[in-house]
Amino acid sequence: MNRCTVLIVTDGLELDAAITRSMGLMDDLNDRLPFAHDPSKTELYAVGDGASLKERVGLPHGKPGAGPAATYVGDLYYIWSDGKWYTPADCPPAPADHNDASAWQWLYYNVMHNSGPTTYCFLWDIHPLPLSEAA
Repeated sequence: MNRCTVLIVTDGLELDAAITRSMGLMDDLNDRLPFAHDPSKTELYAVGDGASLKERVGLPHGKPGAGPAATYVGDLYYIWSDGKWYTPADCPPAPADHNDASAWQWLYYNVMHNSGPTTYCFLWDIHPLPLSEAA
């Protein structure tokens, strides 16, 4: 894995407060990661208004790629929403009529679909260290 992408979704905060919250959540996540990483390369690379972004998120169907983190926007390894961290291994199950989409794709869809007028979305990248540098 060259990078580990994280989606943080905040709601009910002004933009400055949402940015501050996002930074604090990333600090906390970085401290708890199960792999060694280069903190100097952790970067925020996208911020968006959730209400606008949800218009671009279609109903999940089929597999967008290989691996449990695959979504139609690329691989997401962590999602923060409604006060909780999610990973592909511990997300709610897909609905019975799942359109051959994974539970992870459905979580992403539901998080984005539930975005309101005070929702901000932040995409962060974490860069794992190669095993030779992690020791």
